[in-house]
Amino acid sequence: MPCGFTPLNSTVGCPDNEGGAQYAWAAKLQDITAVTVTAGQISNFTMASIGLWKRLDFDKDSTSFFNQTGERINETGPLRYNAEGLMKFGGHSQAYKAWADDAGDCCKIVIIWVLTNGNRVIQGIEIDAAATGGFTGTKSRDTKGTPSMLSGTSDEEARLEMSIGGRNKQLAPFTTLTDTALAAL
Repeated sequence: MPCGFTPLNSTVGCPDNEGGAQYAWAAKLQDITAVTVTAGQISNFTMASIGLWKRLDFDKDSTSFFNQTGERINETGPLRYNAEGLMKFGGHSQAYKAWADDAGDCCKIVIIWVLTNGNRVIQGIEIDAAATGGFTGTKSRDTKGTPSMLSGTSDEEARLEMSIGGRNKQLAPFTTLTDTALAAL
């Protein structure tokens, strides 16, 4: 991408800039065959079959997030973005264990984070018009989930946490796809 600047103003007035994530959609990277990009955002996915996006409704307790922290490898080195998300599901059960075992085995995943302000950002994909299907997975480090089953203490909540991490060459793309559209893919 060429170097450059365009005008950018901080939002004025009363912006909807509350942080956090409400819920997410998850799929395996290998199940996505192509993306459609409109005005810089992903407007559609072509999938290997129907029903491969799964909605994840985690606890709404101000703990879930999706962050992208930029870093330079050295003074003249490349820019990379460490992308990390966290979702938490309260409780302990065999069903949580089974889900964590299966999800933890996936080597390349894609998560659509539905942020508290309504924006939808996609972890695990980089738009690349030269690549087959118009996209690649994360180029610097694959996006994977790491589950943790935590009992906590008697003063805490037992829970399943899933940390999703990867490293991108560019910030994660946004999508215009609605929940209805994702469920139909």
